[in-house]
Amino acid sequence: TSGDDFMGRTRVKLSEIELGKVARYEETELVPMEGNGSEAISERGTITFELKASEINAIDAAVNLGIPRNAFQTCLAMLSEPGGIYLDVKSAYSKPKDLALFCTALRGIGICVKSVCSFSQSQLNLPSPSGGFSPVPVVRFFHGLSGLENACDKGQIKPNTRVLFNGASFLMDPSKGDSEGGMVTMAKLGALDTLYITRYQALVETYHFVGGIYVQEPDCCATCVESLTMLVSQRPDIFPLGFAYGHVPGYAVSSIAMTGRGFASQQIVEEFQARAELSTKVQKSISLGKHKSVSLAVQTSWLERLLYGSNFLMLHEQKLVLQMLSDIESDIALSRIVASIGGVERIFLRYFEHYEATTPFTIHETGFNFNLTKKLCRLFRDRGVMERLPIERKLALAQFFTSQAVYGFGVTYMLQRKYCRKSLHKFAKEGLTCLLESAVLKEFNEILDLLGGRKAVMTMLTGNWKLSKSYSNRFVRVEEVLDTY
Repeated sequence: TSGDDFMGRTRVKLSEIELGKVARYEETELVPMEGNGSEAISERGTITFELKASEINAIDAAVNLGIPRNAFQTCLAMLSEPGGIYLDVKSAYSKPKDLALFCTALRGIGICVKSVCSFSQSQLNLPSPSGGFSPVPVVRFFHGLSGLENACDKGQIKPNTRVLFNGASFLMDPSKGDSEGGMVTMAKLGALDTLYITRYQALVETYHFVGGIYVQEPDCCATCVESLTMLVSQRPDIFPLGFAYGHVPGYAVSSIAMTGRGFASQQIVEEFQARAELSTKVQKSISLGKHKSVSLAVQTSWLERLLYGSNFLMLHEQKLVLQMLSDIESDIALSRIVASIGGVERIFLRYFEHYEATTPFTIHETGFNFNLTKKLCRLFRDRGVMERLPIERKLALAQFFTSQAVYGFGVTYMLQRKYCRKSLHKFAKEGLTCLLESAVLKEFNEILDLLGGRKAVMTMLTGNWKLSKSYSNRFVRVEEVLDTY
């Protein structure tokens, strides 16, 4: 109670009030308000009141709260147990106590609160009336897989923590081709990225959280929804919380022109920042030499973060990737890691894209360009990564090096597209030559047949003007070695 001069407070524990009996509170002293003068300080007051707790049904309780009876009857039919609601906290200013009281009020009118969900961990520390934490389950939201991984690295995700993140992380971006850094082929809408699924599975096995996915429904087309639904249905072991899809079927996803994956603005909000943070952590660890003492699983995770943590793989990051790959002692382990982080093509493209983005107007790739793509190709050749590929993969890799995916972005692309230039991009030449140097005689001949024969391959390496003598010399040496041995 309050007045002009006094304000008083009495704390009443409802658990001490018995149903149907009157509890009387009296002689409660009112404390004078500060700053009201000496006259107010000398006065005191008391208040006497009675409380009586009575039990009413949920519908009457809802009506007392101002909810129309008919509307609440429908609501109760859907939201009472075994049904219920998941509270998605949108307000950043809501405190845990506020949320706990709201859950109590909902339970008081018969609505089952399945869980409280928020992007903020501090909001999920719900207090319990009896002390400790609330029995209401909580779910931590993330804008994407990178945000979840970042939280795991910071120790924020304990075992059995419930998490939901945007499932669009598992879908390839059709505008970028084969995953985040790829342009091998334009990815089909709704195609799943196995690299990110493997990455998520490693997180589950390492941190033992309970996971599930959601999407921004107005931005997610029907094809993407179907792909994610099938993924979750086939892998309940890593998606025990399932796929939280709350849209009316066929409503916002019915447009044929809709091609969204379900990220909307969330990819900008958190994902890019989280990826950058993960990449920065890895760079520091490699600079300190910590990568030499971690497991292969951790090395795989670090390499993936480095490769795809930013839009372009800058020179410093290229050096660190090469350093990590070079320091893997076992050649077989190196081949497995390369395969698990996207394969030769995908890693090659990350290096290649940086070169083309920083030197788009060079002709015949001349000038001061700082890039380590050639060193990458030679590492794959010298450590047997290309050699261990089965013949089918070698043929696919040969087609990749001669495809438009590695034509370049600028002048080089235009020259090759208009058939003014017959030779490949210099990095494609390096990759193809390293592949030929990694083949046995039968594989070598099959690659030549696939690409149109010996003369066609030599033209790809030297062009009509017979330039790039180093590649023609290497090609001839490969033939001589294979003929001899």
